[in-house]
Amino acid sequence: MLESDVHQRPPYLISHRGRAGHALVENTIEACETALEQGANGLEVDVQLCGSGELIVFHDFSLKRFFNKRRFTWSTPLRELRVLSRNETETPFYIPTLNEFIEHFKGTVPVNLDAKVFIPFFGPLAKYLVRSIKASGFRSQFWVSSFNPFFLRMVKHNGMDIQTGFLFSRFDLLRKWSEPLWHSDFWHPKAHLVDDAFMELARTHDKKVFTWTVNHPGTWHRLSRYDDLRGIISDTPHTIAPTIDQKLIKKPILLTEV
Repeated sequence: MLESDVHQRPPYLISHRGRAGHALVENTIEACETALEQGANGLEVDVQLCGSGELIVFHDFSLKRFFNKRRFTWSTPLRELRVLSRNETETPFYIPTLNEFIEHFKGTVPVNLDAKVFIPFFGPLAKYLVRSIKASGFRSQFWVSSFNPFFLRMVKHNGMDIQTGFLFSRFDLLRKWSEPLWHSDFWHPKAHLVDDAFMELARTHDKKVFTWTVNHPGTWHRLSRYDDLRGIISDTPHTIAPTIDQKLIKKPILLTEV
């Protein structure tokens, strides 16, 4: 591959949880907006069910890290979560519902919804995610990822046209052999897995590749030789952006067409 060809189709630079060169709380609308201003042109956020049944944009299953509470997110109502996020942290923040998040960002940049799958709520989470994406009117802008392939199959059961990404940090024989069963559209490998053999396998299976977590320009330099790599997910998009020929995309994204 010629050096001049490397950036013919630059990958999406996707901010992991809205992180970038700022101190804003992850998975908030403010953090994601700032990440876009600092060079990202895609977003990845975490989604799960809370105790009152809403889909919320929040990563942790436990409230320990943010609020020092020995409770689970899935058993805590949204109203109480918002009281905690307003009053029980050094930096108050607002926990958006998925519908609020989608309403704010629909028609802008690609958004990867990383489903935090708690087994008892497997079915409802898939159903409500698909419902929210379809209701947005921009279903090709959003895609659902998970480490749990059974969950991804449930998403497809609820909406075959909803795009999905299979997350993995290792790609052993079981994953290779079973992958066709899950009907995922994209592969989300950890960055160390991406090499010539892996990318050739992805091409053979007609899979677009979005890799994580690319936080150092040196890692991107290694990956930049793969001009069909469709996205890199990063905690530090502000440091990666200057090395990629990117333009911030402010129009509806059709991932099925890239």
